[in-house]
Amino acid sequence: MSLDAFSRPGTYNITVVSGDSWRKEITVQTKTAPRTYVPVDLSAYTAQAEIRESASDSTVLVTITATIPDPLTGVIVLEMDRLMTEGLPATAVWDLELDGGLTDTHTILSGTVTVLGDVTRV
Repeated sequence: MSLDAFSRPGTYNITVVSGDSWRKEITVQTKTAPRTYVPVDLSAYTAQAEIRESASDSTVLVTITATIPDPLTGVIVLEMDRLMTEGLPATAVWDLELDGGLTDTHTILSGTVTVLGDVTRV
């Protein structure tokens, strides 16, 4: 299945505690019938995700680690370690793109990043 059906990204807002690690698994699915969803085969794609202060900002604050462990399941794993979340501002924006080559790139999720202060420090 092609990702052409994803004409507009979904919204997913991230909340993370500064200095904590963060992990999220996202499953890319397509609707084949009412109440029937199947995973999208991601074999032809790589995943990329970035956090910036604003969408128009040229500076990348964090490149989120984005992996596709088994492309046939449609699962993308997003991760940030504690060093990555430590320096983030209180609010930012992010998005997730699937890159299948020069003419086949799709932003599938975007949203805000809210960073909560850490009370206990390690």
